[in-house]
Amino acid sequence: MSIIRHPYFLVAIAVCLLAAGCHCHRHAATPGPVPTPQYDAVYRTANFSCTLAGTTVSGQLRMQQDSVIWGSVVKVVELGRVKCTPDSVIIYAKILGRCFQGDYRDVHRRFGYRTSFADLQRLLTSADADIRLEALARRFNTQAVFRLEPWKEVPETSFPLSIPPHVREL
Repeated sequence: MSIIRHPYFLVAIAVCLLAAGCHCHRHAATPGPVPTPQYDAVYRTANFSCTLAGTTVSGQLRMQQDSVIWGSVVKVVELGRVKCTPDSVIIYAKILGRCFQGDYRDVHRRFGYRTSFADLQRLLTSADADIRLEALARRFNTQAVFRLEPWKEVPETSFPLSIPPHVREL
């Protein structure tokens, strides 16, 4: 089944990642485990794969602790990117030529789920992230299989996201 036949496939992946912290905002104040940094600014990377509707995509997540989460989704070519900071969210569906930019209130208004940067960061670094992402996909009435490899600390990484001027709103 071609990814082109499912143009909202990338959007579903991005929404799953963004809405991952969508449980009640009362839990947002619950502190997560505090990692022991090896570097001045903790940078992490992790590869992932996701199978949805018989199609498998892969990608990479990058994170600077408490500052930015970046993701790229690939199926032979790059399909899109996501960049989340504590106060903004950008989803660039490259294959569709569309983009969403806003804050977490806009994510809630647009997709109907409440999330925050802290919730998302806590979910992605949890030991059971795969299971929690699959449970989240079921909330969207979608069966998905996620595999998130262990995070690796790196001394430095980049968070590229340039959006061409002709891109329409998602």
